[in-house]
Amino acid sequence: MIEYKNIFRGIAMGITDLVPGISGSTILMVLGVYERFIAALHGLTTKDWKKSLGFLIPLAIGVGSALLIFSKIIKWLLLNHQPVTMFLFLGLIIGIVPLLIKEADVRNSFKPIHYILLVVAFILIALTSLIPNETGLMTNLSAWRLYSFICFRMVG
Repeated sequence: MIEYKNIFRGIAMGITDLVPGISGSTILMVLGVYERFIAALHGLTTKDWKKSLGFLIPLAIGVGSALLIFSKIIKWLLLNHQPVTMFLFLGLIIGIVPLLIKEADVRNSFKPIHYILLVVAFILIALTSLIPNETGLMTNLSAWRLYSFICFRMVG
């Protein structure tokens, strides 16, 4: 059975694939279908592959449509309104943190060493803003992306 609502999920996934620092998997987690997505990918190798295609094909149509339609819009926004667009992306990245904290069950699984490592990682990331790159100093957004990457790897 084809799940047509996955076209809209795919569009959301495709848009986030265009956003620096956010993956399509993140939006699937937010939408509550990440586990079904993984199961559908696995299902392609089983006798229930047709059921998996009913989930994945509309998703792929949505992703492809979003990439074609929104890539020019995102490019235009980055060229003409870069600071605002980058802060929008940063907000999207930071906005997923509460969900990740809930999923990681931080209250029960974090030990004091985890908090120490987060502070050390934050300090190290803050120091990366002093590293020169081709456009001058690293942007704060690049530092936050790196910090997010390190923190999420420590949590996961």
